[in-house]
Amino acid sequence: IGIIKKVAYIFWRLYLSIFIFINTLRKSSNKNPCVFYGGALTGNNGGPLVKIKKLKKYFPEHTHNFNIVYLLSNNQYLNNISFNIIIKRKIPIILNQNGVFYPSWFKGNWRKENLKLSKIYHTADYVLWQSKFSKKASDKFLGKRLGLGEILYNAVDTEIFFPKEKLFNKEFIFLITGNIRANNNYRILVIIQALKNILKKNKYIYLNIAGFIEDKNHIINLIKKLNLEENINFIDEYSQINAPHIYR
Repeated sequence: IGIIKKVAYIFWRLYLSIFIFINTLRKSSNKNPCVFYGGALTGNNGGPLVKIKKLKKYFPEHTHNFNIVYLLSNNQYLNNISFNIIIKRKIPIILNQNGVFYPSWFKGNWRKENLKLSKIYHTADYVLWQSKFSKKASDKFLGKRLGLGEILYNAVDTEIFFPKEKLFNKEFIFLITGNIRANNNYRILVIIQALKNILKKNKYIYLNIAGFIEDKNHIINLIKKLNLEENINFIDEYSQINAPHIYR
């Protein structure tokens, strides 16, 4: 299966090069935004797939005569040929910059992977960072960017959603989501451990876990071991929440 995926990935990138070359021979005359997502895939498992899927609902993809290219740092399929064609045609590039590669979770050549990201990062006309930490990590591992950009907290309206000053004696529901693999499931494990301590002060704290969780059985075993079944709930596309404290 791994070999098949690699071959499919290579062919998809080659196809994109030809596709982009043909569809950018004539510059778009449309003054309205016509977005092309650079061959990014859509789906229900994992943040990048879901993000593109939702974006297409609000900004339908134009595979012909597009005048904006919107790229995700973690759903990237353009090769150097495709990227250079877009630059030569002077089509504006917007980059949604999420994470970078670093040695504590990526076991491969993380420097090589960051080098690929850095070209897009510094060439893009505008960058959207998902947090202050994302911008700081990008500048550290990809090099400080001099171009335009802004921090957009995953399109969350921070005028409405913001941390409460006091959590004690009040019901509060945390949410953690994303594409969580076995090599970075510490993101959930540390929260579960912290939740155990917080519940000593306030028993009305709950945690909802959503997204693709690769090592779900390991996490469930830890939840049972710490007796947190009533305070943690898994959410997926096949289930709905009836109450935040119902554990599934």
